[in-house]
Amino acid sequence: MPKTVLSLLAVSAAGLLVAGCGSDTGGAHTLPAKAQSPSSAASTGPTASACAASAEVTVTAADSGHEVCVKTGGRVTVQLAAGWAPVTASGAALAKASGSEFNGAKAGRAELTSSERVCPKPTGKGMMGCGALRGWKVTVVVR
Repeated sequence: MPKTVLSLLAVSAAGLLVAGCGSDTGGAHTLPAKAQSPSSAASTGPTASACAASAEVTVTAADSGHEVCVKTGGRVTVQLAAGWAPVTASGAALAKASGSEFNGAKAGRAELTSSERVCPKPTGKGMMGCGALRGWKVTVVVR
């Protein structure tokens, strides 16, 4: 084969490999994008939140990567299946009430985070574990 054809084949193969990266639909390492319509982004500005504050909010594993709003004094309840690490809150906007419940302490933003093992923990001598974790994060705006 001529050198030009081989070079073209190599470039094409590299392009296919790059195009395939990140197209895994297994979901073990991807987080959903934040839902926001273009019209609400334009009217509220880049740092303002478009969600309405509620007195009580419940979040689940499906809410990872999203933003929720709660009123000052309101409650955020986290419902994650067994196997998730204890949920932690960043910042002073949320105060831990009990277990996986948090109160809106003062106006501001906080992140709730947790993680779970992707593969089982080794149970016997000589067994190996993968050590991979799946992260979970929800941004809470307290108003």
